[in-house]
Amino acid sequence: MYQQPNIRSKASSAWLAGWTYRKSHVVGASAGAGTNYAVKIRAYYDPFSHLSKYIGNPLNIPRYNGRGPVHPDVIYFPDGKDGYKYWMVYTPHPPPTAELPSIVRSNDGITWTDSGISNPVLPAGSPGQWDSSHLADPDIVYVSDFHKWFMVYAGAQASRSGKFSARYCNSTIGLAYSNDGKTWTKAGILVDSTASYEHFSDTDEKATSQPSLMYENGVFYLWYVTAVDVDGASYLPNNRRRLLLATFAWDNTNKVVTGFTRDSGNPIFVPAQDADFQSGLGHAKVVKYGSTYYMYCVRERVTSPDKCELALFTSVDKKTWINRGRVLARGTRGAWDDTYVYRASPVVDQTGTIVLFSGALHLYYSGYRSNGAPHIGYATTATLSSNEVMLFGTDGPRARSDFADVRFTDDDGATLLNYWAETESDGNYADFWVQIQDDLSSANQTIYIYWGKSEATTTSDGANTFAFFDDFLGSSNDATKWISTGTGSLSVSNSELGLNHPMNVTTRGTYTGGYAARFKVKTGAVTAGAWVVGFVTTPGSSLAVDETTARRHGTHILRLRLRRHYGYTSGDGAHYAYHNSTTRVLTGDTEYHTCEVRRTGTADKFQIDTDSEVTGSHPTNLARHVRLHAYSADMIVDYVVVRKYVNPEPSHGAWGPEENVQPVRNVRVRLA
Repeated sequence: MYQQPNIRSKASSAWLAGWTYRKSHVVGASAGAGTNYAVKIRAYYDPFSHLSKYIGNPLNIPRYNGRGPVHPDVIYFPDGKDGYKYWMVYTPHPPPTAELPSIVRSNDGITWTDSGISNPVLPAGSPGQWDSSHLADPDIVYVSDFHKWFMVYAGAQASRSGKFSARYCNSTIGLAYSNDGKTWTKAGILVDSTASYEHFSDTDEKATSQPSLMYENGVFYLWYVTAVDVDGASYLPNNRRRLLLATFAWDNTNKVVTGFTRDSGNPIFVPAQDADFQSGLGHAKVVKYGSTYYMYCVRERVTSPDKCELALFTSVDKKTWINRGRVLARGTRGAWDDTYVYRASPVVDQTGTIVLFSGALHLYYSGYRSNGAPHIGYATTATLSSNEVMLFGTDGPRARSDFADVRFTDDDGATLLNYWAETESDGNYADFWVQIQDDLSSANQTIYIYWGKSEATTTSDGANTFAFFDDFLGSSNDATKWISTGTGSLSVSNSELGLNHPMNVTTRGTYTGGYAARFKVKTGAVTAGAWVVGFVTTPGSSLAVDETTARRHGTHILRLRLRRHYGYTSGDGAHYAYHNSTTRVLTGDTEYHTCEVRRTGTADKFQIDTDSEVTGSHPTNLARHVRLHAYSADMIVDYVVVRKYVNPEPSHGAWGPEENVQPVRNVRVRLA
């Protein structure tokens, strides 16, 4: 039977050289937790991707002649302008004829009014003109150098069928300006779409749209998209397009654009397909904070090509973009945004810099419901849970984007604690399990998190953090850890264990109550069948652990059966009970699932992903092996962890303020 050793590191402050920031954190006591208990902490890189929707969505924004409002863009003036702090430009839509730039204003960001504004602020062009159909996707900036507002928008020509629509063609980008933000003057076409990638080679139809504008150091930067594919003739669907960049200047005396220049690298960016999204993007909004540029854009889902959600990319040069992943998902069925999360805009100041309100980003986004009606909603940086921390300062992100510089120490600020990074999403967040050396049974304990060393490399170590750990490195199964049984096969590659049914592996060691087994597992190449993870009595047993005979042999297992429900079985060797979850498993489900089976000796707990925890009926404190069983479906395993467990688990208390790291003196030494 396994007993976790009481490991103590010797304190030394030498490693602190080069680290910049730290925060203290209190971990709450829980009876029986003891020493070397691992707790979970999530660290966020910045507040720009951790978003929560406003409970009062959608906002009440005038829709005029359209079915609803769409395409918001918002500027904030802390001292107000014309009596209002928030200015939003948007368009009603559909139909296309209603899609004309309109402006509303607010002082609280929730209640908006068009008082004092005559909407639309820009009309459609006369019949035959380049913008006679509609003026879509407006984006505004205020430039104090000129004491003037500028708006870019996509215009299209009506009364002629094109690749975009049977009702309009020749989409291109125009510019308008205003002295007061209320009365606007068209300056004409900004992007003439004469570049080869801006029009279709076979029809000469113009194909640029969805602009985003920023003014910086005397230069206007314009990001926009083209619907022209690489062959020059094929049409790229909405939100599957290629990103372009251009710059220009403004002659304020003559009210004309000068020096319009396309970037020599155009198209500068076409995101590849990933696990969430199809290739390409649309409706980009580029903003900045510190030296980093943030691009919020709309992308089509891989699993539902007709559905769109909001993604984020970052850059330090305006042209090379790093994928930060999905940041805002569609609503559930029947919600106002259940079909699309569409064009979005963080609140920015007149320089295009994100405005943080008490450290939180505020973002306005448009969404469509299944009936085709759009609305505008509001989201903000989600309130952090007690086990979450933001590694971000007033000057921007302060940790490495891969979190390799994160360290944890005991309350002396120098004694390093063992930790394991379970999940890491570059520039987004990382989940750490941190082993608390001090006794958590009866007293709260303080630890520190350190970050801010650019050349640091990770010291994540699951083997030293947990009672048992295997992430299947190498090319073969570790026979010192596992006993394998079955007529199927197993393999190890790409840090994954593959079990082709019928096949199982069982730990050589056993664990009593007071331990939890954690698994990251997905189904292999099958469309039906089941796999099982959990605690069992006999190593290498050929018993099918989801059968009645096996349930009576003291099992504590979690089962995923494709096309049915998750199942949970609890048995003490004489009795058992089976429980179904409310979540139905889809046919062909090959996504990774995080499963955990938790034992205290007096209670069994089961959980898969974020489903509600289920309590078993027949617990036992007897020693059990941990098993992975490909019963009638193949399974792929990313890692297996066995950790100490008590119920309730240690709580998370307060986080201290961010501190600059100072030399540590009078260091307490821990002896093994």
